[in-house]
Amino acid sequence: MAAEHQEGRSTDGFSEAVRHALDQAAQKAPGKKLTFRVVDHYGEYSANPGTINFIVRVAVDT
Repeated sequence: MAAEHQEGRSTDGFSEAVRHALDQAAQKAPGKKLTFRVVDHYGEYSANPGTINFIVRVAVDT
């Protein structure tokens, strides 16, 4: 089965961004075990109000 890619975003760090992406994947495959790998991660800095947005893309296999 091919991996499905999910993107997660958070202002609380990369771990929370990964959790957000996995929560999305879990909704699409309820009750199934998920394995994943991070395929990309980066951040965006918003000068006003000085917020860092953490973004990750994960490949998820069910």
